[in-house]
Amino acid sequence: MIIKLVKQILRVFYSLSFVNFFKFIRYYDSNAKQVLLLTRHWQNPSIEPLIWEILTICFFINNKIPFRLSFSRKGSSFKCCKVIWYPGAHFFKDDKDFSNRLISFASDLEKNNCEIYPSSHQISFLENKCFMYKQFSENGILHPKTVIVEKDVFDKSNPLEFPFLYKGEHSNSGKEVVLIPNEKKWFEFLKSDMFERSNSLIFQKLVDMRFDIRVLVVGNQIMNHYWRKNPHDEWRPTSTNFGSYLDFSPLPDNVVNTSISYLKKLGLIMGAYDITFEKNDIYSEPLVLEVSPLFSLNPMVDEGKIADYSKFKTKIFGKNAFWKSQIDQLSSISDVYLKLTGINNL
Repeated sequence: MIIKLVKQILRVFYSLSFVNFFKFIRYYDSNAKQVLLLTRHWQNPSIEPLIWEILTICFFINNKIPFRLSFSRKGSSFKCCKVIWYPGAHFFKDDKDFSNRLISFASDLEKNNCEIYPSSHQISFLENKCFMYKQFSENGILHPKTVIVEKDVFDKSNPLEFPFLYKGEHSNSGKEVVLIPNEKKWFEFLKSDMFERSNSLIFQKLVDMRFDIRVLVVGNQIMNHYWRKNPHDEWRPTSTNFGSYLDFSPLPDNVVNTSISYLKKLGLIMGAYDITFEKNDIYSEPLVLEVSPLFSLNPMVDEGKIADYSKFKTKIFGKNAFWKSQIDQLSSISDVYLKLTGINNL
């Protein structure tokens, strides 16, 4: 806990070291049409939005762009503006139904002739798997066979051949992913709290895999990637929370081409994919498991397997400390992303 707190503090202060505060005063304009919409950090346990916001302020200053900051949650407060935001589940004080509230808020700004990034369409991908998989189907994005059913019309018959997965509609980091290998587990799932509190049910064919690849694409550039490899014989979610290790070996060409072309098809400027292959065959067609317009970054290191990335994450001191590498790489990603939004062209 202490190490985590120290890292958080170091990340914030290192990010702030990029800010020229004299130029901040020079380019801050309470009437500016370029707006950075801030997270209310006293309500948000995550430090990620704050880091993105500081780096966005750096972009404004370095590019001599007048800007203003706002905590407003009223769409009517913005008219004919360009708005940058980094929302999450705690963007509103009450995070109930946060996904629909984020979409509605962005839509309100767009109705007021504002451009907002991520847009209402782009933010719809954030921890919103029903929308995401429907977009995959409509845009020809190859992904594991997926069945989505509204619970109020669900007849409780198993939707796919065993084994298959249940995925929580607004889950992340491998949470609320349930392996259902047989009828016994299926009946147990139907009696579970997870089933009871669900509205939309998402079932997906289990891919025979022992790794996936996280690929971060901004525009037509791949800015970060790593392989998450499950060392166990049985299937597990590939999140490092479940024991996977990271490997920074080069990407197969088919993943490079697919990731860039799919981003355009989905109408995203920036996206973090999870990609895998049936039977671990990297020469087969890549399957997209998920994509998100916002993400946490594991910084890339030298090519080759990192046997215990968790130890790297706890490294506090040295030029290659995790928190420093993360901020340095996020700064480069942020610059490319913000240029693509056209925030400097009003």
